[in-house]
Amino acid sequence: AEQQEALAGNDAADRLAAVGSLMGLATIKPPTDAKLAAAYEEVRPQALSTAMSLLDDADPKVAEAALAAFSGAVSFAEKTEDERQLDPEAYQRSLNLKRAVFNDGLPRLLTVLGRGDGDLTYFALTTLTNLAKAPVVAGDPKLSEIEADKLGRADLKAKAADSVIRVAQDSALPVDVRLLAIEAAISFGAYEQIGMLSSLLTEDDPRLKGRAALAFAQAASGLGDAKAGIEQALLALASNATEDSDVRWEATLALAALGSQLGAQLTEAVLPVVDTSLNRDPDPSDGPGLAPLEGYRTYALSAAGARAEVDQLNREVSAVATAAEEQLAADRKKGYK
Repeated sequence: AEQQEALAGNDAADRLAAVGSLMGLATIKPPTDAKLAAAYEEVRPQALSTAMSLLDDADPKVAEAALAAFSGAVSFAEKTEDERQLDPEAYQRSLNLKRAVFNDGLPRLLTVLGRGDGDLTYFALTTLTNLAKAPVVAGDPKLSEIEADKLGRADLKAKAADSVIRVAQDSALPVDVRLLAIEAAISFGAYEQIGMLSSLLTEDDPRLKGRAALAFAQAASGLGDAKAGIEQALLALASNATEDSDVRWEATLALAALGSQLGAQLTEAVLPVVDTSLNRDPDPSDGPGLAPLEGYRTYALSAAGARAEVDQLNREVSAVATAAEEQLAADRKKGYK
């Protein structure tokens, strides 16, 4: 009641403090005293519901505090059956909270994505991405883990993917927010919608171009009708000698992952750049070691039918890797003496 009174008021500091208090009530481990524990469990659902109502609060500071709190609360790792037995009640509370956010908080998270606020959008995307990580829990608590996972992933793809893609396309938002939107779309398995990001390959920022290229590689055959046009854009990037070297490398990787016949049009191998400016001893994987070999292997994969060349390069890469491991083992033995 005290928190609800604070939220109904106009004092910004009190409203902000209420967020922390509500999240504490929603997540706290009940005391050992049976009566107190029963009292906590009685107020927990209302505290959680009230806290979720703040995800899209009109006050950006309150909304950010709620988003940050829920982002962390739903980011717990899936536990094995043995791990769950250590504290089954705590794990179940975490599952219940994540399910509640999935079932009731998702519309509010999508509202935040449409506000155009970079900071709030970043936290909303982080929360959505965490919802897509195992364990995915959605729908009725009576559903099996497999059914809840399937339902949750389908819901994220159907309800959130388009909003997330619009964030990735929004040039008015910070680059790190747009990059996170791409990660979120990948986590949803929204591969067809990822095909709508072809315009990112012509962005000025190389990070966006490179991450979009890798997203297309991850989406692969799920790109649908957009695949042919994306392959042409990737070829243009990989062939452009004035383009950022990392972007060319990632575009070449994407062509290879897509099994594109256009890779045969590349006239030279696109190699990753090895940073030799660091003040350290050369590593066996530095050029002319693994990096160029991996580059040529990618180039060979991009060219149709180059299986013999690929097999040979794989053997060469393996030989270099084995030699590096043997040298490292020998160096360690020297250090032990």
